[in-house]
Amino acid sequence: MRKVAGIITGSVLILSATWCFALELKGTQIKGVPGRDAQIISTPVKLVKPMKIDRIEGGRDGLCIQSPAEVPLCGDPSELKDRILKPGSYTVYPNIPTGKDRASVTVYLK
Repeated sequence: MRKVAGIITGSVLILSATWCFALELKGTQIKGVPGRDAQIISTPVKLVKPMKIDRIEGGRDGLCIQSPAEVPLCGDPSELKDRILKPGSYTVYPNIPTGKDRASVTVYLK
């Protein structure tokens, strides 16, 4: 019984450690009058080590990942998946699909 409990506890700790190292970049773009009231909402996320783009939810019409120190990384989700982001601060925003007023995207990093 102790052995089974030890195995379960060890498995939970490993899964928890793996989960803790995943990061998310989230962003929303809201259409408005360009230069007046259009909005990009994305809280910067700081990476202390290189991280790979694991998956992307949203952004079917394309998205951009921005860092003050790098050229923006733009493309559709299939082009950006598995790309490596260098250490630094990043935000993300999606392109707004035709006929929509807003769009959101979440980028999962490992």
